[in-house]
Amino acid sequence: DLIRDVAELFDRPRLFHLGFDEESARHQVQYGFCVVRQGDLWWHDLGYLADACMKEGMRPWVWSDYVWDHRDEFLGRMSRDILQSNWYYGDDFRTGTDAGPGAKRIEAYLALDKAGFEQVPCSSNCDTETSFGKTVAFARRHLEPTRLKGFLMAPWTFPCADDEERTMRSCAIGREVWQA
Repeated sequence: DLIRDVAELFDRPRLFHLGFDEESARHQVQYGFCVVRQGDLWWHDLGYLADACMKEGMRPWVWSDYVWDHRDEFLGRMSRDILQSNWYYGDDFRTGTDAGPGAKRIEAYLALDKAGFEQVPCSSNCDTETSFGKTVAFARRHLEPTRLKGFLMAPWTFPCADDEERTMRSCAIGREVWQA
């Protein structure tokens, strides 16, 4: 019902982000109540919501976190119709034998690309101001351009005066990267 209502209210936008990230107990340890979908239930709900989006003429879009710990299952079961946003907020892009701390996330960009998924890589200025520029450079160097559908900056701030400076800085970083 909510997907149908959004489609109607917003004149059927091209994309509808469904989330599907951080569905693990470790991501919810601070909550008094949590629900974690796993296995076939996760896949069922994803399929149900993705179908609801497509029925309304909108392309489903999800965070790609699930691929980090379930690579083979994810690459085998995920519909290529669903736009992917893997994310990494660091600035160490080493993989392989020289891998840095973000290797699992960096390798996910490559695995998604190799498997034919369209992507909108995501970065942030919440940990370091260089991450977004390095994400854009990495993606342009390593991902198939026809499947690279854009980039997403996630400053993870609140729309209030206390966070205005970091929010505005995220916009400036985006401008700087595009103008370079």
